[in-house]
Amino acid sequence: LQLDRLQSEREILMEAIKTSITILYYPLENILQVVRLRAEAQETIGMARSVAEKYFKEGNLPVGEFTTLLMQETKAREEFLKAQSEAKQRAVILEQVCNSSIWLK
Repeated sequence: LQLDRLQSEREILMEAIKTSITILYYPLENILQVVRLRAEAQETIGMARSVAEKYFKEGNLPVGEFTTLLMQETKAREEFLKAQSEAKQRAVILEQVCNSSIWLK
């Protein structure tokens, strides 16, 4: 009887663990996609800044427009770093719950 009770408790605990992992996994997957998008946005704005810098040095781009682009680049970098930090935090939590690395080797 005690063995049956322990088996039942084990099954309940295993289901709770599966649920916890699922609850942690999908937001991590989502934020990793956000990190990729933020990295692409940062790269795109960086390329635009390079071109704009050339035009600015030649005197063909107003200071205001160049400054706006620099602010956009800074904001893109900040958003990337925030998303990256959140992804790292979520990954560590998931690894702690799983008690193992979640990354492919």
